[in-house]
Amino acid sequence: MFWLRAARRPERQTGKRKIDETNSDKHMEALAKPLRKQLEDAVVAARDTAEAAARAALMHLGVGDASLPKHLTDEEQALRRRLRAHGRQLGDQRRPDGHQAIDKLVQETAYEHWHRMLFARFLAENSLLMHPDGVPLTLDECNELARRPGGWISEETVKESVVGRAEERSPTMRSR
Repeated sequence: MFWLRAARRPERQTGKRKIDETNSDKHMEALAKPLRKQLEDAVVAARDTAEAAARAALMHLGVGDASLPKHLTDEEQALRRRLRAHGRQLGDQRRPDGHQAIDKLVQETAYEHWHRMLFARFLAENSLLMHPDGVPLTLDECNELARRPGGWISEETVKESVVGRAEERSPTMRSR
């Protein structure tokens, strides 16, 4: 395409490697094979952990059970109903005895929470994770603030955030 060719600057020859001057600051070397394998193993382990946690949370809510668990609050009961309906939308089958498969719901819940954590990491690593007062935070500072009695962020602030809006739309983001 003409507009792509016209926007490119000429490449500069340095030794055996060509460096594109427009992307020289964004150039990233490919990971060595052992590091790629290490990254793949870490991602697979993290995915397994996320799915195990999602399954545990859904089992605590009794999403796959035929009967409503007695330990659930009214809010948790409403969440369970929403999650069961969402699971059926995803393709989890409800059996005639009332039990419902939760495999697809587990995968979606793990996927959404995994990406939420990756997004938080991205924001933190790029100094874009902000306290409601407008001060950048690290993940360690978030952990420290979260341990304080009474929490550190108001429920209104969470609801106004991107995360809060995602939680309103998706029942899988409300399961913890």
